Amino acid sequence: MAQPLHKSGKKGMKLKAFYFNIKQCLAEQPMTFKLFLSILLISILTPSSFSAVLTDSLNMKMVSVFPVKDYAYGLYIDNDLAYIANYSRGLRIIDISDPFHPEEISFINSTFWARNVIVSGGYAYYADRDNGFVIVDVSNPSKPAVKSIYDFYDYPEAILLEGNTAYIAVNNLGINVLDISDKSKPVLVSSGANVGRVKHFAKSGNFLYTADYDYGLSVVDVSSLKEIKWLSLFKIGSGPIDIALQGKYLFVAGRYRELFMYDISIPQYPKILDTLNFSTMSWGVYVFNNLLFVATGEEGVRAYSFINDTLELKGYYNTPSVSYDVIADKRHIYVADGLGGMVILNSSLLDATNDSEESVDLVFSPKVSYNFISGEISVSIDDSNNYIRSITLFDASGKIQTEYDKINERQFSLSQDYLMPGIYFLNIRLLNGNLTKKVILF
Repeated sequence: MAQPLHKSGKKGMKLKAFYFNIKQCLAEQPMTFKLFLSILLISILTPSSFSAVLTDSLNMKMVSVFPVKDYAYGLYIDNDLAYIANYSRGLRIIDISDPFHPEEISFINSTFWARNVIVSGGYAYYADRDNGFVIVDVSNPSKPAVKSIYDFYDYPEAILLEGNTAYIAVNNLGINVLDISDKSKPVLVSSGANVGRVKHFAKSGNFLYTADYDYGLSVVDVSSLKEIKWLSLFKIGSGPIDIALQGKYLFVAGRYRELFMYDISIPQYPKILDTLNFSTMSWGVYVFNNLLFVATGEEGVRAYSFINDTLELKGYYNTPSVSYDVIADKRHIYVADGLGGMVILNSSLLDATNDSEESVDLVFSPKVSYNFISGEISVSIDDSNNYIRSITLFDASGKIQTEYDKINERQFSLSQDYLMPGIYFLNIRLLNGNLTKKVILF
């Protein structure tokens, strides 16, 4: 991915950041001060200004935000852990087993820009623009330990892993291949084989597709790692900065507000199928279950279907800051939102909605019952080796109604006297496991 903008003359970005900071400030103030400040803001900001900062969404809802002190620039999700490439703050490891309350477990400091991160087999691999290619032992996430740093003397942009082979996109050095069999001592296998500056890449079979910032989309033969060969170049002219693929489909995000979809049925000769234009830069792309997620900078994140060779908008969410990266799994959508931190979203577009999340692999699943006489919702678990840590109740729109922390019991009851009839969800965090149950009140 490309370097985030440190300065922006765009009114929308400044207003969004201003609005986000005001919301955090208001949360800590008395009600009288909130009312006074609200009246003051209304008198200062014009209606057109408000339209630029109000959250806009379709088929996506906010779950939580994990704040950071510098840009959240890259993301990787490994089960219940999120790894954030946090620019000058290095690599942050976050517990997301309770997506409503993400908690930092540990971190690795960086001297400069941590940009892209991948986790595999108990190791985290990240591109540090100053240090180089960094390998971290995260077998114990609470105590990460740097195993090695490979310095290219130029800054790495992106990483792709395949077994014990690491492909590293290095700014002016093209594609570099490392043998990482020995995590403490990576060995360079080959270097080069590209025309311009590589920002990201994706692999299919023996072919590597690169987002070449200077020239466009290039195709590289990696059938022989010691002699990787540049095969073809397809001029885009929009400064490609990210790339993703699924099956025959290849997606390229362009810095100059464009997105391209190709058919790679003939690997050496991608055929363009569709294009999109945005009002801001498209920074990141990610494919999950026939959905394309795009981090569109100041416009947040968007989701598109593509199974009919045409990109069709299915959902979007206007995040608080500037989105640089996006990743999705069957549970949630995760966004590296620059100074806005890591944003976790829920969406009806995902295969597993909140209603199906109760299929968590637990020996004894918690029981939820409603007592019509006492008006209480009861939660209990029969497993003697497990207990309820906390419960969060939220309505169908995702708004939290009440929270109970530090329960540490195998049975708990909560009153519903203050709730209106409707559909609600209980997020139950256990000692071993986490799941959501749907409750319908009449």
